[in-house]
Formats: sequence, C-alpha cells, structure tokens
Amino acid sequence: IAIPTIERTLTKNLVTLTPQYRCNSVGMGEVFDITIPDYTRVLPGQKFTKTWRIINNGSCTWTRLYRLAFYSGNSMGAMQEQLLGSEVAPGQMADFSVVFTAPEEPGEYQSNWMLMDQDGNYFGAGYNSDAPFWTIIIVDENAPTLTPTITQTPAP
Repeated sequence: IAIPTIERTLTKNLVTLTPQYRCNSVGMGEVFDITIPDYTRVLPGQKFTKTWRIINNGSCTWTRLYRLAFYSGNSMGAMQEQLLGSEVAPGQMADFSVVFTAPEEPGEYQSNWMLMDQDGNYFGAGYNSDAPFWTIIIVDENAPTLTPTITQTPAP
C-alpha cells in the first residue's frame, strides 16, 4: 500500500503576532460608579459630579497628555475634554470625575465618555477597547434634592 504524501508550500508572514495586551484599554474598577449610580433622579438644572473608578488595562502608561473626553449622547454642559491630572501606569486604578448640569426638560439622558490618547485616538473598555462608559440620569421635577452618593470602596 502506498502512503500518500502531503506537499507543503512555505509562505511568508502567515501569522501576525499581536501583543498580549492592547496599548490603551480601560477596565472597570471593582466599584465602577463611585457617585451617581445610573438612573439617579435629579432636578432640572441641578449640577452633579459623576465619578468612575477605572483601571488601566493596557500595556502603556496614560500620561498627562491623555484626556477624558465626551464621546456621544448628551454632554449635559460638561467640559468636552479634561487632561489627566497625573500618570496612570498599567494595572493602576484611578478615579475620573465630570461635573454635569442636568437638562431643564424632564426625561432620561445619557452621556457617553471615553479616554483619548495624545494623538487624539479614542479608547475605552471591552474586548476591542472601543466601548464608552457613561452616566444615565432621569430628570424629574419631583426628584429629591440630590446629595452626593458615594459607594463604599472595598478594603484593600
């Protein structure tokens, strides 16, 4: 019995190796929404500060030239971009805050945010590092006066 043989054709660059981690990637902290949980009821025109706890899930340090940037939805009067106050090394956690003003009209509003590198490239969370993080509020004329809600931070 004849044993069949397999012919092999050598081709260059069949496999492209990619780094194990993306340079820029956002991870969520164990407690992600530090203040103003989603669907918090606020009064029309009320100012509030949303704080997210974010982890640098990438392989590159976020320098002071990186920015927290409005991405989509309703900006609710917030500054469109804010430079980071300090560097965030890979694996390091940091809190990011934005001051918003609730719209005057009752309803549900969402503001989507991402980080931006020094070259103006947006990045966020998720498998492809392209998902924004957000705040969602309900503007309600009958809402109680908002007092800052701070979620307990787990002990180290």
